[in-house]
Amino acid sequence: MTINLSDKELVCKCGCGQLPSLVIAYLLELARHLGGNNPIWCSSGMRCRKHNEDTPGSSKVSLHMFGLAVDIKEAFGFKADNPSGRKAIMKILRSVGFYCIEENSWIHADLRLLFPKILAIRQLKY
Repeated sequence: MTINLSDKELVCKCGCGQLPSLVIAYLLELARHLGGNNPIWCSSGMRCRKHNEDTPGSSKVSLHMFGLAVDIKEAFGFKADNPSGRKAIMKILRSVGFYCIEENSWIHADLRLLFPKILAIRQLKY
């Protein structure tokens, strides 16, 4: 996808081959640059509808399904399950436009602030 993020890291994990938006990949690259060019480890990127339904705790209208969200386990030399590391990761991600939610051992980062009309999708019924 980009020089530092492979398709393999962000592709839907079910094997369908769906990739997220290039916007998210480029913003992750920008965050990586701001974070001292240290790696970002994503546990989840794109999710097709079926994979999203099979993911425990996932929203029925998750931004993962639109290729506009990632779950991050480690970034910029910090682990997301460490409180001080989590704050450092979120500060950098927010500086490039990500909305961040603290989860148990990862950080959910999405682009709802850059694409506010996407929030209207939450009103759709599937």
